[in-house]
Amino acid sequence: MRTRFLWGFFLLASWCNGQTNCQVQSGHGVGTEAGQEGIKLDYNSANLNSSIVNGALAAWNTCTLPRPQFETSGSSSVEVRVKLENGPDPNNVGMSEWSNQDKTITLYTQSPSGSTLSSSDLVSALTHELGHVLGLGEVSDSSCLMGPYTGSPKVVGSSDCIYLSNLWAPFCTPQ
Repeated sequence: MRTRFLWGFFLLASWCNGQTNCQVQSGHGVGTEAGQEGIKLDYNSANLNSSIVNGALAAWNTCTLPRPQFETSGSSSVEVRVKLENGPDPNNVGMSEWSNQDKTITLYTQSPSGSTLSSSDLVSALTHELGHVLGLGEVSDSSCLMGPYTGSPKVVGSSDCIYLSNLWAPFCTPQ
């Protein structure tokens, strides 16, 4: 059974890999607005080092399955604003947050405990929030990218890619 699932997964991934006409049901991240043009990240007003943004984008580029592509220049039907706030989250929830309504990712410079976040922490936080932009939800497993922060940097793993494939592939059509 597991072999059959993996074989089907690879067939699906190879059929749709590289296609840009991918959409997802509304209610998941940016939804169908992403269309063919991808998702533009506007971080210029955030005073955020480009290496943090590039690190998060590089992490998602390891997942080559169907999904909207992120870009940092040009025009797109969906623009996500990234902003950097000095200090900890005033709601004491975490290091970052995604607002689907405002299409804004907020990164905080301090953890809820007050310690200053390193560049690798900010890359992990932005990578996590980009997962929300793509439609991934929170999970309880702290070893996963979408799990709670543990103090260790996280990466996009194969389970994240598989979940994205399950989420986006049904809306991906050949061109």
